[in-house]
Amino acid sequence: YLVSMHGTGGVLFCGHVNAKNGMGGYTGYRKFIAVPGAQAWTEDTEGFAETWNDICRPSRVLRPAAGF
Repeated sequence: YLVSMHGTGGVLFCGHVNAKNGMGGYTGYRKFIAVPGAQAWTEDTEGFAETWNDICRPSRVLRPAAGF
């Protein structure tokens, strides 16, 4: 999802990704947050759950990002 960065006028992406492991099997969906051209965070990042709940809440979603 394309999400508004509160108070900055910028945007970021919140979403889920299902990657393949070395054996070619899918690992299961994992959440991520990405700032275009800057940085990305995954569920392994300390404090991720709180950040996801704050930043990626439905009221901040501008539109689905499937067209990007």
